[in-house]
Amino acid sequence: MPLRQLLISQEHHLSEDFVNEQISDYNFYGKTKDKEIIDKLSANGLGFREKRQAKREIKDFVSTIDRKYSLS
Repeated sequence: MPLRQLLISQEHHLSEDFVNEQISDYNFYGKTKDKEIIDKLSANGLGFREKRQAKREIKDFVSTIDRKYSLS
């Protein structure tokens, strides 16, 4: 797993598999599953603002990875 991907999973207390799943979903469907992200973050006990910020960071990361490594 690339270092940034590992850091984003550790920073938000998410499994590496979950981050990989979000990247795969984004690559296939063109969007992330916001509800799944929020549910995972809620399980970590984050407040509303923290969840919102974390979700934004995760979505930005996933879309950046997709743009960076997609074959155009």
